[in-house]
Amino acid sequence: MSAFPQQTVNTILCCLCGKSIKFNSAAMCGACIASEVDITEGIPRQATLQWCKQCHRINRPPWVFADLESKELLAICLRTLPGLNKVKLLDANFIWTEPHSKRIKVKLDIQKEALGITLKQAFVVEYRLQNLFCPDCHQENADMNAAATVQVRQHVEHKRTFFLLEQIIIKRNAQVGVAGMEPKKDGIDFQFGNKQQATKFVEFLKSVVPCQVKKTKSLVGKGRYEFTWSVTLVPVCVDDLLLLTKKQMQQQCGNIGQVLLCHRIAGSVHLLNPFTLQEAVMNEKTFFRQPFEAAMNSRRLIEYIVLDCQVVRPQPDNLGACGNKMKKRQGKDRKKKRTNGSDINALSGEKARLSKKSKYLLAEVQVARACDLGVNDAQYTALSHLGTKLSAGDSVLGYDLAHFNAGDIDEYKEKNPNIPDVVLVKKVKVKSRKKKQKQKEKKKKKEHYSNIGQVAQGTLEMDGDEIGSGAIDAEQSVKTLATDRPAAGLIVTDMDQLEYNDFIAEMEDSEEDDVEQVSLS
Repeated sequence: MSAFPQQTVNTILCCLCGKSIKFNSAAMCGACIASEVDITEGIPRQATLQWCKQCHRINRPPWVFADLESKELLAICLRTLPGLNKVKLLDANFIWTEPHSKRIKVKLDIQKEALGITLKQAFVVEYRLQNLFCPDCHQENADMNAAATVQVRQHVEHKRTFFLLEQIIIKRNAQVGVAGMEPKKDGIDFQFGNKQQATKFVEFLKSVVPCQVKKTKSLVGKGRYEFTWSVTLVPVCVDDLLLLTKKQMQQQCGNIGQVLLCHRIAGSVHLLNPFTLQEAVMNEKTFFRQPFEAAMNSRRLIEYIVLDCQVVRPQPDNLGACGNKMKKRQGKDRKKKRTNGSDINALSGEKARLSKKSKYLLAEVQVARACDLGVNDAQYTALSHLGTKLSAGDSVLGYDLAHFNAGDIDEYKEKNPNIPDVVLVKKVKVKSRKKKQKQKEKKKKKEHYSNIGQVAQGTLEMDGDEIGSGAIDAEQSVKTLATDRPAAGLIVTDMDQLEYNDFIAEMEDSEEDDVEQVSLS
């Protein structure tokens, strides 16, 4: 028997059930407190979620995609439920309901301290889906939905410019504010919900391609205006042949020549004289001051076979702004020859220097048309800027001015008898095995993304009332747009399809070759 008495805990009887419990301020056991005190007070058992039936988005806000029984949907449900910040949330999960019932049930386990005792309780919250058009769908279905329209036009035979414009829009994510697109003759109409988004898109077009912009405003309702931007692109594309008059050459092209090639288009038009390697840059203001059209475009290119190619030393007087640099280089070469006393091939050294600084080198090329091989012995000799790329046996595309019959070109020949018979434009690339393998891998990826798009469209048709059927990832939708619906439905004829295939092939070649730059073509 211990010398000190053993201490016992003071107990009392519960005032409701009479159970012996430890002393607390409420004088009740835990079961009686749980039955008398509701810790879910202030948390509603029913709530409403706004759901767009057309695009299957839920208003969080903002309007977002959320699949059924997904983490995103559970987060939206918990965020919109008031009173949860006063309790501690232990667990939350979905209870299955019929998809067409437009009801979502969530079971919540919460914990809260009441009257000195920590209580736990589980309950179910039912969410009702309320149909409500989101602002984008409402703007799309309303009468006169476009508050601002950007009309992009280019009056040329082909649509290669719009093919690349689509790729640039997707790459720079400029399609975010576009409410709708409608193909028109010689262009596309872009519709926007407000004036600010349309203005931003017009500035984007100005930075990508030289264009002329005209803005109009019309009253369509009480206090409501509709804004329209008419964007006219320069009717000159890459690889186009220009035949200019002396006045146009002097005022617009820096007096570099009358027969020019367009070799690049970005914020301005870059022109090249293939016979002297002189270059000029023309902005949109200079062009639209006295506009002109290309004499021949890429649809008129003919394949030639290179029989011989000899590099021609470019004359310093014909190099324009580069003449001083060439003179300095020649002076340095002479000093090196005097000091070293070694015989160096001037043409090879000059070709090596130009190949590092520029991809053009003047050469005298002897060619024959591919269709004339085995039929006649017609041969042509022409100066070309492709001296760094061509060699005997290569295939090259060019314009045949000798056999092309057109009224404007015939009149130009009568006034300018020194016009060449052939103007070479670009070399035909032969695909190697490695490039073919890379192209096969890219095709497999494209098929994979197109299958994703087809599956997404199939879910939309089968389960139109479900929330998750329209929740397509943004990256997947962009890639589906690029593979399945090129150029916003501009492919109408077989020629358009061929041009689109050639354009995609040129883009793939430019990605593999770091020397060539992708430009508007």
